[in-house]
Amino acid sequence: MNKFLLLCLLVFSAQAETLKTVITVDRDVFEDSRRFLNGRDALEITDFSTEYARRDIVDFVLIQQAVALGGIKLVVKFEPGNYDARNLRSISTGLLLIGLDTFWLSELEKLQEQIFISDPLIRRGEFIAGVYTSPHNSQALAVTSLAQLKKLSAISSSHWHADWTTWQRISPEKLINDPSWPSQAKLVSRGWVDVMLAPFLPTMPFTMRGPDYELIAIPGVKVGLYDSRHVAVSRLHPDGERVFAALQSGLAQLRKDGRIVKAYTEAGFFHPAVANWTLLNPISNQTRH
Repeated sequence: MNKFLLLCLLVFSAQAETLKTVITVDRDVFEDSRRFLNGRDALEITDFSTEYARRDIVDFVLIQQAVALGGIKLVVKFEPGNYDARNLRSISTGLLLIGLDTFWLSELEKLQEQIFISDPLIRRGEFIAGVYTSPHNSQALAVTSLAQLKKLSAISSSHWHADWTTWQRISPEKLINDPSWPSQAKLVSRGWVDVMLAPFLPTMPFTMRGPDYELIAIPGVKVGLYDSRHVAVSRLHPDGERVFAALQSGLAQLRKDGRIVKAYTEAGFFHPAVANWTLLNPISNQTRH
């Protein structure tokens, strides 16, 4: 399948219309994507089980591949910087054509008159997070059920809509709002707050360390976020409609070939090691990968 997909991508890109565009991207994603690609064209990638692969790098590559499979090869001039909060606004005003990262559907639905919303790359129920705590928090580390999780304090940011909504539905004993991830990590690490959500890492054990914190995922349990992730394309950009049509066509092919699930699995985002861990908050009508 890998060789066939690569052949298709190379054939399509050779025949495809080329479209030059500027895309702003967060500097950390840009630098890691350069390390991941290591001189390769994004259209050549069929294996994500390598260093620097993570969820947003998979987004970065698959979005370009989908547009190419749909008949348009994006020739991109990247402008790296701190664009996390601005990219969606720039797409909605037509300043940017497309984003090479996915957004939560709940963010995009408010802007439907200004943007096209793609089919999901990460479907509702597929975004699974670990519940992280201090290595010294014995009560949190013993959690095996939703009832036990509800008795703990949790921390997140109301600006992270999917995370915040998920915590509100879980309804922990106390939910603290803090917009800074490093601050959240320090509070949990020091035991002042019991738990926080964070992605699973590509390799085990699932521990996170920084200058002022040490966190560990509670073994055997996971939490699903109540949202899906999609690509945004500008309705106000002159090339928006045809790029969106190409994107949708390519995403359908990638989904049919199993390439989307395979890519996120290889990058560790759909982590096989936690496949049988208990989902503490089962999501109704959940789509499983």
